[in-house]
Amino acid sequence: MSNNPRSSTTHDVVICGGGLAGLTLARQLGREQPELRVAVVEPSRRPLPMVTHKVGESTVEVGTNYLAHTLGLKPYLDAEHLPKNGLRFFSGDNRGPFVDRVEFGPFEFPPVPSYQLDRGKLENDLRAMVEEHVDLREGVKVSRVELAESGSDDPHRVVIEGDDGEQTLSTRWVVDATGRRHLLRRQLDLGAPSRIDASSSWFRVPEKVDVAELVDASEERWHTRDNHGNRWLSTNHLTGPGYWVWIIPLAGDHTSIGIVAETEHHPFETFHTLEKSLEWLAEHEPALAKRLEGVEASDFLVRKQYSYSGKRFLSTDRWAAVGEAAFFTDPLYSQGTDYITFANTYTARAIREDREGTLSEELVSLANQFMLRLFEANEDILARSGNVFRHADVFGTKLLWDYYYYWAFMAAWYFNRVYAMDVERQRRFLALGDEYARVSRYIQETARAWAELRQHDGWKARTHVGLPDTLSVITDLHMQLDVQKDPDAAEARMREDLEGAKEFAAEVLYRALIGVGPENAAELARRVDLASWDLPLDGARVALQEGSRVARRGGFSRVARDLERLMGHPPGNGTPLARLLEQALGRRVEAPGLQARA
Repeated sequence: MSNNPRSSTTHDVVICGGGLAGLTLARQLGREQPELRVAVVEPSRRPLPMVTHKVGESTVEVGTNYLAHTLGLKPYLDAEHLPKNGLRFFSGDNRGPFVDRVEFGPFEFPPVPSYQLDRGKLENDLRAMVEEHVDLREGVKVSRVELAESGSDDPHRVVIEGDDGEQTLSTRWVVDATGRRHLLRRQLDLGAPSRIDASSSWFRVPEKVDVAELVDASEERWHTRDNHGNRWLSTNHLTGPGYWVWIIPLAGDHTSIGIVAETEHHPFETFHTLEKSLEWLAEHEPALAKRLEGVEASDFLVRKQYSYSGKRFLSTDRWAAVGEAAFFTDPLYSQGTDYITFANTYTARAIREDREGTLSEELVSLANQFMLRLFEANEDILARSGNVFRHADVFGTKLLWDYYYYWAFMAAWYFNRVYAMDVERQRRFLALGDEYARVSRYIQETARAWAELRQHDGWKARTHVGLPDTLSVITDLHMQLDVQKDPDAAEARMREDLEGAKEFAAEVLYRALIGVGPENAAELARRVDLASWDLPLDGARVALQEGSRVARRGGFSRVARDLERLMGHPPGNGTPLARLLEQALGRRVEAPGLQARA
């Protein structure tokens, strides 16, 4: 349609914005509801520059599944974009030899795939794909949206401006995919603050930057850990006090380098220009800065206090906001495409049910609740982690939990097609999500307090902690994503994994208490409000902590065994864990079956 005169002004759906969120929704609607008359209005024109400079170059499991299978792009992604070797983190002394940092990441490509995307190529190609069935208007800007009166069946009016002057499109549905222009967010006062107070700067360089180049070739043991030479295909994260830095490979031997830093630790003004970003890297990540010496950056962008929430993204008044037009949490775990996935999928369902005359306020309310609660849970995971990043033992333990939560709840929601279930069934899953979020909140607060109060620096882990590792609870959760389940089986599995989550919270508490020692056990309990926990703290399990490694592992639950195997036995000053727990609780510990309650 893109080569035809724009004579039609009447549509079923007008999507304002032709970036990743808008184009993927257009393709989804074209595949699932081909009878719809859809228009996409986008100010930029093709061709977009290759390796275009956008955030969202990396995907994880939910977004990957959506792109590959819901949108039918797997052959295209395999042929035209880079496979991603998971998420990889390097924690420890940020100014010391890079070889001494603890590496958290897969030994080989994870079984459930993901990709490193060339956003310029992807969006060019998506435009070509959707224009076969969509009225794609490039070089045209949405100047305003005139929504019909709430509760009315009248069409909305979208006023656009292009080479042919001003024109008004009539549409039943309007979708805001304008990104940080926030068209409907501003108009309808949908904005809400985020607890994540951090900023970012990033730039691309026209070279392949391999993290292996940060370690001298003489360190053979470090290099041979990467059996297949695929470390560079990971999204590599270098973590330090109050910050993390990304290294993301792009097509055509380009690399994206980004700084993400909490305001409390690193004011925005310390890295808000390219010159200052390079100076900042020289101070905080000298190994990477040395690699970049003499390399010209292709471009540079910044986002000050990039995170924001919203009040809702979907309405029975026939409008929606998707992608960055609705929410943005944090780039740490590459979940931007996940949020696009959930918003697009619920929006597509709402549009279909509206056409069928079955769209209910209950479904729209549930979709909004799911997205907002997901945002809040991820806020808990991602906010105020600056002190955690610097300590490999604390960060690694948190990292294991964050993977657990993502694969047991967030990814399981999508892979098990909970979004397609009836509202009553989804409410039960949403209640489970609240339980997962509550457990996660305990763990995040414990990790923060542990990082700030820790007394013992003698922790030694394996130099490379596999994530996902073989034969672990974490790996099982990852592998389960590809196991098709009916609604009953999916709910049962999620409930089973919730019990494992509660065990995980107790294990993190035990490790934190050992880490902070008797001097700070009571203060840690105060900071995490331990008296309010309603999770079982097993006295018999506590007694096992003091035994030999064989005795400990023999009596531990699988969650406890995996944590000890992956993260090692936490060091302490010899104070028995039972004593530390008594100090934290302010009362005597009885074994077995200790409960910590208000």
